Formats: sequence, structure tokens, C-alpha cells
Amino acid sequence: MNEKDLKSKINDFRHEIDAREKEISALYSKLNLHKAETDKIRVARDQLNGKVKELSSRAKECRDLRDKLNREIVEHKKKHKALITDVKGLNEKIKKDKQERDKLNKTANGSEELLDRIYAKNMGILTSKDIPLEDEIRLFEQMSELTERRAAAKKATVLHNDVLSSYKQLKEYDSRIAELSAKIDSMKAESDTLHKKALEAYAEISVFRDKSNEQHKILLEKYTVTDPIRSRIDSLKEEIKRIQGEMAPFLEDFEKLSQAKVVEKRVQTAKEAMDKLKHRKRVSLDDFKVLMENGGLQVSDN
Repeated sequence: MNEKDLKSKINDFRHEIDAREKEISALYSKLNLHKAETDKIRVARDQLNGKVKELSSRAKECRDLRDKLNREIVEHKKKHKALITDVKGLNEKIKKDKQERDKLNKTANGSEELLDRIYAKNMGILTSKDIPLEDEIRLFEQMSELTERRAAAKKATVLHNDVLSSYKQLKEYDSRIAELSAKIDSMKAESDTLHKKALEAYAEISVFRDKSNEQHKILLEKYTVTDPIRSRIDSLKEEIKRIQGEMAPFLEDFEKLSQAKVVEKRVQTAKEAMDKLKHRKRVSLDDFKVLMENGGLQVSDN
């Protein structure tokens, strides 16, 4: 194939490559337009997902704190229940002790101090005075009765002190129960607040997630437009590689012809320069260089 045919063939190949490169450039312009939109949508989606993540963390924190409070509330309720049981038992004991004390007081029919004074007075009469036998017998009978009454009064005093001690303990229980009740109420209020905050966070999460899903859907729709463009670009690039491969042998042949022409021209220039030298004509610097490169001077020496 001559030089003209090679040039024509190579130009045909280049026109094909240029056409595909122009199409690729146009497709990239389209992609850039879509990219600006998809980047904006992706940023919006990622920001929404970030908000969902932040709210999820907040909701989990509220839920964990709420659950911890609820566990503590359960323990406090157990203590509260135990105290109520103790109070019930203590009330029953007080009731029983009071009944027994009142019964003993009825038997004693007088305070322990009064009975002790009467007992001491009668004992003084018996031990220090000479009284008729009839009065002595009567006093002995009174002393026997007083002994039982004094014993009953002493037991009644012990029970009364027990009742007072129980009332004091009951007051302490009531104080602890009131304190626990207030603490439980406060913790329940805090737990309810945390629960409400968690629910509010989940409600916001639902809204943001829906918006994020909508943005993601739009993004996927954009991909259905851009993916075929990218696929077409890849296909065109492959076609360019194929054309370049087909063109390579022709370029090689054209290069060989071009090199041959250069060599031929250099040889012709060298010959002309030699002729000038033979006829003692002036030789230009370029002619001299050609002669040097082609060994023309050695030829002239022969």
C-alpha cells in the first residue's frame, strides 16, 4: 500500500476515534450534570442517616437509663413491701401488747407506784405495830392480793414500755416508708420522662429514616440514568482501543515509508553535496552535516 493509501486509511481510523472521543466528551458532560445532582442527594441522604444514628444513640441512652431506674425502683419496692410487712407485724404486736397491758392494769387496779406505797405501808403495820389477830389476818390477805396486783402492774409497765418502744420503731418505719415512697415516685417520674424522650426520639428517627429512604430511592433512580451512560463510555473506550489496535500496523507501515523517504532524501542531498565538492562549489553547513552523517567525506577522499 502506497503512502497516499496509508494516509487515507489512517485518517479514516482517526476520524472514527475522534467521533468516539467526541461522544465520550458529550457523555461525560451529561455525567457531570447528573453528578452534581447525585452528590447533592447523597449528601442529603448521609446527613439524614447521621441524624438517625445520633437519635438512635440518644434513644438508647434514654432507654438504658430508664431500664436502670426501673431495676432500682423494683429493689426499692421490695424494701418498701418489706417495711410495710414489718409495720403490719409491729401494729399487731402493739395491739396485742396493749390488750395484755390493759388486762393487767385492770387486774392491778392501780399504778405500780401506788400499789408499792400501799404494800410498804401494810408491811410497816405488820412488822412494827401490835394489831389484833383479826386485823393481821385481813392485812395478810390484802398483802397477798397486793402482791398479785403489784406483779400485774409491773408486767403492765413492762408492756407499756414495749408499746412505747414499738411506737417509736413504728415512727421510724413510717419515716423510712415515706422516704422510700418519695424516692420511688421521683424515680418513676424520671423513668417516665426518659421513656417519653426515647419515644420522641424514635418518632423522629422514623421521620428522618423515611426521608433518608426517599433520598436513597431518588439516588437509585439517578443511577438508572447514569449507569447506562457509564456503560456506553466504557464501550466507546473499548472501541477506541480496538480501532487503535487495527490502526497500529498501518501506522507502522507509514512510519517505515516516512523513514525511507527521509533516508532517500538524505542520500540525494549527500550526492548533491558531493557533486558540489567535486566541482569545487560552495557547500552549505546543512549539506556538510548530511555528508558527515552519511560518510560522504570518506567517499570524496577516494
